Parts: sequence; structure tokens; C-alpha cells
Amino acid sequence: MDTILDPRTPKGGSSSGGGRGGFKGGSSGGGGGGIPLPLWAELVIIFSIIWVCIYLTFFYYFFRQDHLLAAPSKRRRLSLGLLGRVAWKAFRYATGIQVGIWAVRKLIACCKRGRDTKKVGSTFYRKLDEQEQGGKYLSEPVGIPPAQLRREPLESPVSISSPGGR
Repeated sequence: MDTILDPRTPKGGSSSGGGRGGFKGGSSGGGGGGIPLPLWAELVIIFSIIWVCIYLTFFYYFFRQDHLLAAPSKRRRLSLGLLGRVAWKAFRYATGIQVGIWAVRKLIACCKRGRDTKKVGSTFYRKLDEQEQGGKYLSEPVGIPPAQLRREPLESPVSISSPGGR
């Protein structure tokens, strides 16, 4: 019955008789004799600690920028929404997602730039395009129809009748 209740003897340890002092056999020294962590585990721990420090730095910076340094009239009340927004912004910057977001926005803006002008046959849009390129309509104001430039009276397409119907 004693063999079932007695603690196990560690591998490589010599059993000492008596059983006083707690452990039976082996050395009862501190750590250092254990198996070291593999290199990849040490690197994961180190980079995780560095990433958490970077994240907390970004969190503090954006919290300070959005809440503490904002004008009192524009300062938002401290809430979960503000903390969530700041946490998401810090996460985007700490992980590098913001670089991808910036690149996609630049790409979309670059592709949209050529499609901003409308392809309508009216002279108004042609004048705008030529004025931007330094054309002949540079001295004429933009946005005024040609009839008003020549001081011609405008014809009203709606006829106004009197209240009595006469």
C-alpha cells in the first residue's frame, strides 16, 4: 500500500531513504535543468511582446489625438465607441493593414481621375475642359450660359398667369 501513495522518484534521481524533507530522491533544486524552448517559440514570444508595445503606443497616440488634444467643442464623450474606434485604428497601423488600405485608396483615386469629366456634347463642358487646359475660353467666366454673355434676354419656358386666370 505504501508504494501506491508514495510520490514517484524522478528519472535519474537516486532515492534517499527516510522520506523526510518532502521529495524522495533526486535533486530538489530550482529551474534551469529543464528543456529550453525551441528557437521559433522564443521568437514568437519576443515578436509578440514587441507587437503589443507597438500597439499600445499607437493606441495611446490615437487616443490622445482623438480625445485629449481635440478642441473641447469637438471632444467626444469617453465611450466604448470611441475606445473601439481608437483600438481598431491602432490595430490597423500595428498590423500593417493600413498600408494596404492606403494603396487601394490611391489606386481607386488614380483610376477614377480619368473618368471625372462627363462626355456630354454641350458647350459648357467643352469650355470647362478647354479652360482647364488653357484654351480660348479663358477670359469668359465659367458657369454662365452664352446667351447671358452676349447680353441677350432670356426666354422663360414657363408662362406666369395671373391669379384670376386672365
